[in-house]
Amino acid sequence: MDLRRPVPFALLTLAAFLVSRWLGIGLHEVVGHGLFAILAGGSFYGVYVSPVTGFTLLHLPPGTADATRILVVLAGILVEILLGLVVFRLYPRARTFAGRLFVLALLEILLVYSFAYLALGVFGASGGDPYQVVRTVGAPHLGVALFAVGILWAVSIGYAISVEVLRLVAPTLSLRRQLAYVVLFWTVPLPVAAIPNVVGALVAPVSLITYVLLLVMIGAGLVFAGIRLSKEEQGLPRMDRASGRVAPLAVAALLVLPAWFAFGLSSESAERLLLAEPPLAAEGDLANPVAVNVRVNLTSSEDVVLEFRMKGVPNPRSPLERQAWATFEDRADFSFWTPAAGLYAKVMMNATFWNATGQEIDRTGTVWFDGEERTNPRLLTFQPERPEDEPRFLNVTQSGTRTFLTLTVREPFRNLPVECPGCFLDELNLTWPASGPSGISYVFVNVTAQGGNPDELVAPSLRYARYRASTFEDSPDLWRLVLEIV
Repeated sequence: MDLRRPVPFALLTLAAFLVSRWLGIGLHEVVGHGLFAILAGGSFYGVYVSPVTGFTLLHLPPGTADATRILVVLAGILVEILLGLVVFRLYPRARTFAGRLFVLALLEILLVYSFAYLALGVFGASGGDPYQVVRTVGAPHLGVALFAVGILWAVSIGYAISVEVLRLVAPTLSLRRQLAYVVLFWTVPLPVAAIPNVVGALVAPVSLITYVLLLVMIGAGLVFAGIRLSKEEQGLPRMDRASGRVAPLAVAALLVLPAWFAFGLSSESAERLLLAEPPLAAEGDLANPVAVNVRVNLTSSEDVVLEFRMKGVPNPRSPLERQAWATFEDRADFSFWTPAAGLYAKVMMNATFWNATGQEIDRTGTVWFDGEERTNPRLLTFQPERPEDEPRFLNVTQSGTRTFLTLTVREPFRNLPVECPGCFLDELNLTWPASGPSGISYVFVNVTAQGGNPDELVAPSLRYARYRASTFEDSPDLWRLVLEIV
């Protein structure tokens, strides 16, 4: 078989792309992000790799320097570019046509695609590594620089590869027919990169049959276009036969395809690999958004006990991420939850000093979030450390011969001294006793929410009031419970 003919050339290009793209993304995710995260003292516990895209599940310890975080984020691109330079130096050692075409495809992935990602990944919609760097540094001009550098090098290297493709395949053909081979080299692999995204947008879950049909249709169309442009059977100048061992490349490509289907066609359907249980400290990374319910208990001794029920309620995009998040159903990083609840307690009650008296996973309770009850919340209990702070949230007033006890609770996120845009308390519960010290009784007067438009349930006979909010606008600024002391 003459591998310079359009159909063998197109098929060989597609096989080379599949293998080299898989290798490139594997290096990017595993050797780049994963290995560098471990070297930075973090954890690398999950990975998804395909010929289209990939991602890693990793955790860097709190307090990791921004420079180190940036290095881990850019490590994937750096590893690909460095290896691409090594491959470029070794290219002349490839002696066969098939070997040289594979090396050119590998250079396409390691250099052109990496620099293109460096450029296009600065845009926020991409959520790419360069965008994460620009956001961490807080320098928009860095994004412009990365875009310019990436585009310049991607175009330059792409031109050099195209010239070498022509030198390899069709040095004596007309310009039009030479361009046909360049088009085949760069466009035949495009269905592999584009179809999973298209199918993922149109079909949920991704249909394997739909994907294969689209791949065959578009791939066949590109090959047919290449045949027509090249006029294979109509006066193509005679060329020396280009041959070589294609079996190793074909076998590698055939192994990539079933592995791709097994791991998931796209990042949204990724199923593997969870390499290890995520470290406990990773719960804080993954717990976004967070459901926060608070119960403010006024006891019969006129003390206030706060019960925080909190839980991360993310929406993992893939089975792999759901598998990682599910490991936190039976374990909790209380070094993350307790300080957060302690801060909310200070703001809610306008008092600085609180004692954390309990922390556990509430196996029998739930936390309310966006119309649903979620199981296994983290239950954290707090009591005031200093009795003299009680007048900040609990006070007694006289009105003629009547005595009233007023409990005031502020919405923590609306009053936090740090910025938390869009955050709000999902549910607030107020409870009060029937009687107090020295035989006094409490008679319910009213409970009010200032601002917002929460879902309200007040049951004076049960000595209970509940407020729920589904949006930031629904959440009140504060709540005030008034009891008459009899």
